[in-house]
Amino acid sequence: MARSLTEGGAQASPVSLSSSVSQDRAVAELRGSGADRLLLLNFTEWKADTYNNTALLYDVKAYVCDAQGQVIAEGVITGRDNLGGSAFNPPGHAKSAVPQAFKRKLEELLNSDQVAGVLN
Repeated sequence: MARSLTEGGAQASPVSLSSSVSQDRAVAELRGSGADRLLLLNFTEWKADTYNNTALLYDVKAYVCDAQGQVIAEGVITGRDNLGGSAFNPPGHAKSAVPQAFKRKLEELLNSDQVAGVLN
């Protein structure tokens, strides 16, 4: 994620957090980076279900905070998408379709008017 943001012209440094950390604690840890803008992604749901077709179920929120940790923008994507399938190799299809969907969904979230407007 940080590499993609950096390649897009932003200054980004990753901060690894435990999945069990509270949002307040996560923002406090992000503040330690000293950045002017902080981006916290909360994946409430992210899973793929494959039988013949692959379904992607997701609920992801982005919080953009200022240097003091105050939320200044929020974005959300939620849904269930049909990623198609393969009658001959459903797992193989999922293995390529899900990472592509991950990229598209995060781009959708980060490029939304709510989030992109305050990150730039």
